Amino acid sequence: MGIDKILHFSISCIINAGLYFIFSKYTQKWYFKYLAVLCSLIIGLVKEINDPIFNKNDLLANGLGVILSLIIIKVIRELK
Repeated sequence: MGIDKILHFSISCIINAGLYFIFSKYTQKWYFKYLAVLCSLIIGLVKEINDPIFNKNDLLANGLGVILSLIIIKVIRELK
């Protein structure tokens, strides 16, 4: 696993968690969780489309980062 995959994973995790908490703070809509995931994945996809070489493993790393952030968010919410 290269540094690029680690960066895709960690940045997607951070972006999703950040958007989740921003959206949850400023809206009471039920769909803010899905909006955060969608935005995170779209950002990763757009970044990958703009890369000279498209790599589906980068998208996989993005998805896994989003999943990890959702797990972390769930644990944090349960601790409150």
